[in-house]
Amino acid sequence: MYNFQIITLSRHTYNNVCKHMFATVIFLMFSVLVVLSCSQAASATGKLITETKNVIYISNFSSQYAWNQEVKQSLRKEFNKLGLELNFYEEILNIRRMPEESRTRAFSTLRKLYADKYRGIKIDLVVSSDDSLLGDVGRELFPDAPFLFCYTRKDRLDELKDMDNASATIDDRTPETLINMALTLFPKTETIAVVADKAEVSMFFSNKIRQIAQIYPQRTFRFIHPEDRTDLARQLRSLEPRSIIIDVSYYSARFAKNFASPKSIVFESSDLPVFSLWSDPVGNSGLIAGLQLAPSIHGLKAAQMAIQIMEKGSAEGVLPEIIHPETFVADYEMLQYFKIHPKYFPQGTIFLNKPLTFFARHKSALLISAMIFIMLFFVIILLLEALRQKRREKKVLEIELEAESNKAKIWEQMQQAKRMQSLVTFSLGIAHDLNGVLASIGICSKLAEQEAANNITLREDLQQIQKSAERGTQILSKISMQRTLKRNKPTLLSEAVNESISILKHQIPSEIELQLFNHATAGCSELDKSEIHQIIQNLCLNAAQAIETTGFIRVTVNDNNETGQASIEVTDSGHGISDEVKGHLFEPYFTTRKSCGGTGLGLFAVHSILTAATGSINVSSRTGHGTTFSILIPMVSGE
Repeated sequence: MYNFQIITLSRHTYNNVCKHMFATVIFLMFSVLVVLSCSQAASATGKLITETKNVIYISNFSSQYAWNQEVKQSLRKEFNKLGLELNFYEEILNIRRMPEESRTRAFSTLRKLYADKYRGIKIDLVVSSDDSLLGDVGRELFPDAPFLFCYTRKDRLDELKDMDNASATIDDRTPETLINMALTLFPKTETIAVVADKAEVSMFFSNKIRQIAQIYPQRTFRFIHPEDRTDLARQLRSLEPRSIIIDVSYYSARFAKNFASPKSIVFESSDLPVFSLWSDPVGNSGLIAGLQLAPSIHGLKAAQMAIQIMEKGSAEGVLPEIIHPETFVADYEMLQYFKIHPKYFPQGTIFLNKPLTFFARHKSALLISAMIFIMLFFVIILLLEALRQKRREKKVLEIELEAESNKAKIWEQMQQAKRMQSLVTFSLGIAHDLNGVLASIGICSKLAEQEAANNITLREDLQQIQKSAERGTQILSKISMQRTLKRNKPTLLSEAVNESISILKHQIPSEIELQLFNHATAGCSELDKSEIHQIIQNLCLNAAQAIETTGFIRVTVNDNNETGQASIEVTDSGHGISDEVKGHLFEPYFTTRKSCGGTGLGLFAVHSILTAATGSINVSSRTGHGTTFSILIPMVSGE
C-alpha cells in the first residue's frame, strides 16, 4: 500500500522554492568549475611532482637581508599553492668581499662540510640568492645538483651556459635609464661623477658607464675609485656645483659615525644630488632616487623556474628569465630638499618618506567616525521605520474611529427616521380628526347661511367661515395624500417667485432691503405655487431674523435647459451660522429661537418638499459673514 499526500503551494511559496532551487544549482555548477580548474592547474604544473623534494637555499650576506627575505617568501608562496612537500635547507655564505686567499681556504672547508652534511640526501635543487657561486665554484660544492641563481647579470650568460644544469633570473638594469632621469631633473648638469668601490658588480657598472659616456658629449664624466672613506670625502668635496653623482657602490651608502646626520658618506661629503643603481639605500641615506631592485619579481620568476626544474629533474632546457627594472624608488624628502616636483618621475614611481595623507594621518578617527555614522544611519532607519509603523497605527485608528462615527451617524439617522415616522403618523391622525371637525363646520355654516337669508352681514361671515374651512381641508388633504398618487400641474417658476416676493415685502421689516434677481425664462417646476411660496417664505423670514438691524436679502433665480435644473439662491447679510448649528438645520423641531416662538419646522418643511421633488438644498455660511442657501429644483415640461 502506498500513501500519497498532495501538497498545495501558494504562488509566493512556489516562487521562493524556485529561487532557492535556482541558487542551489548555480552554486553546485560554480563548485564543479572551481574543482575542475584546480585539478587542471595542478595537473598542468605539478602533476610530475609526487615525492618530497630536497631544496637548498644559499643566502649571501645574511638570511635577514631584505633581498633574501622577499625571495624566500615568494618561493614558499608558489610552492604552497601547489601543495608541494619540500625539505627546505638554508645555508649562509658571505664570500663576495673575501680576499682571494681567504675565499680559497673557505671553499675547501665548505666542500668537506657540505659533503658530510648532505651525505645520503639527494639534492633536487640549489637556489642561490645571487651569482657569487656561478661557475666552477658552485659546481665544486654541489657537483650533481641543478642550480638556480636568483639574480645574475646579462654579461655572465656565457658562464651560466658553461656551468651546465643551471639557470637564472637575469637583472638587465641599464645605467642610461638612471642617468637620463637624473639629467631630466637637473638639465644644467655639467659633470657626472661616478662613485664605485672595488666590488665586482660595482666595477662592472663603472666600466659600462665609461662605454656609454660618449652618448652625453656635453657632459664631463669623472670616475671616483677611493682608497678609503677619507679619500672619498676629499674627492667629493672637490666637485663643481653643477654636478650630479651616480653611486654604483654599496659600502659608500652605509652610515658613518663621523658625520652629523644619518646620511650616506657621498651626500654628506658633497651636498650634491646623488642617484643609485640600487633602491636599497634610498629613503635614509640622502639619495634622491634609485632603480628598484625588485626581489619579489625575481623570487616569483625563480619559483616558477624551480617548479619546472624539479618536474624535469634538471635545469637543462629551462631558459633564463630576463627582468628589466624600469621602476624608480625616490625619496620624497630629498625631492623637497632639492625643490624637485614629483611629476617629473614616470608613472609607477615609488615615493618613500612621503607625507601621510589626511586619511592616513587620521585613519583611526575616520574609521571610528565612519562606524558611528553607520550606526547613526541604522538608528535613523529604525526611527523612520518606527515612525512609519506609528503612522500605520494612526491610520488604522482613524479608520476605526471613522467606522465608529459612521455607526453613530447611522444610529442617528435611524432615530431620525423613527421620529419622522412618528411625526407622519401623528400628522395623519391630526389631519384625519381635523377633517371631521372642518367638515362639521362647513355643513353647519351652510345650514346657518340658509336660515340667515335676510341677514346680509351674517351671511357674509358664514361664507368666509366656509372658505376658511375649505382651505383648511385642502391643506390637510396635502398632508394625507402621497405625492406619487397625485401630481400638480407644472408651475411657471418665474411667476411663482414674483408672487412670493410681492407677498414677502409686506412681511419683512423696512430696514432690510429685499432684492430679487429673477433670471428664469419659461421654465416650469412640478412644485405648485404654495410649495414655492413656502420655500421662499421660510428662507427669507429666517434670513430676516438673522439680521439684527439693517441689511439685505438677495434672491437669485436661474434656470438651465441643458441640465434640466433651476437654481434659487437666498443670501443674507446676517450674523451667519456656526458649524455646529449647520449639522442640525434640517432636523424637525431644531431651533435656536425657542424663546422667540420658533418651532423648528420651517427648514424641515423646505427640506421635505425638495426631497420629495428630487431636489436638493445646501447651505454655506461663516460666522459674522452672512449665509447663502442654494436650492436645485428639477425642471419639467409646461404641457
